[in-house]
Amino acid sequence: MKRIPEHELMDDVSQAKAYAEADFSQAHNAFVEYFKDRFPDFSSGEVLDLGCGFTETK
Repeated sequence: MKRIPEHELMDDVSQAKAYAEADFSQAHNAFVEYFKDRFPDFSSGEVLDLGCGFTETK
């Protein structure tokens, strides 16, 4: 797989500050719900979110 890095989005202090203050709870909770839907029998242990994103296909 060829890796295509994203362009840098935080070129100045105001952009970095906006990112640091952003509320990512909706995206983080979506990951948890996605995982729980796909692995309903998972009841303990650790899960690693690599932050690579995902595309849901139906």
